[in-house]
Amino acid sequence: DRDRLAAAGYESKLIPLFVVPDADGRAGPRRTEGGIKGPNAVQNLTPRLQALLQAARTDGSL
Repeated sequence: DRDRLAAAGYESKLIPLFVVPDADGRAGPRRTEGGIKGPNAVQNLTPRLQALLQAARTDGSL
């Protein structure tokens, strides 16, 4: 599956990876990857995910 995911653009050096897919299911340009460990992990990730979703809603990706 790794090769197929990479071919579709879902490849990352860091985890987690969040990508808004294009209409064809391939990875779109809207993405965020990486995070921190520990008690502040959610606080670190939440604004990035909110910004990703808002941008995708604004440009019609969602």
